[in-house]
Amino acid sequence: MAAKQSQKRGQANTRARSSRRANTAESESGMSADPGAEMTNPPKKVAGRKSANDGRQKIQARHKAGVRKIENRLNEVSRSNKQAILEYRNAQLDQLQELVKRRLEVENEIAKRVLSLEEKYKEANRTVQATLQENIETLQE
Repeated sequence: MAAKQSQKRGQANTRARSSRRANTAESESGMSADPGAEMTNPPKKVAGRKSANDGRQKIQARHKAGVRKIENRLNEVSRSNKQAILEYRNAQLDQLQELVKRRLEVENEIAKRVLSLEEKYKEANRTVQATLQENIETLQE
């Protein structure tokens, strides 16, 4: 019994909704049921499009300005980074030049010491040879 009453109420609500739609003269699509009604307010629709276009243009202008601002900031950061990299690279090249200079100094010092050791070795060898020769001559007598 309760189910039948709810069905009757549902049908009554459906009828009330459909009569309201008919009274407002608009369909579900938002278009007027009366074709002449749209022609009565054409400037309003054009004005609506114009304001929508104006709003779109304002948004596009703000977007372009924001993009330009970000691009400028990125270019600024890029230039700053390039400058910092250049300074860092120059500092590294200066350090490398100092290290190469120091390496050459060390190599020259090593070469001098090798020559000095070679001369001392030859002198010591001559002394040993002379001493051995004297000892051999002493033994032969």
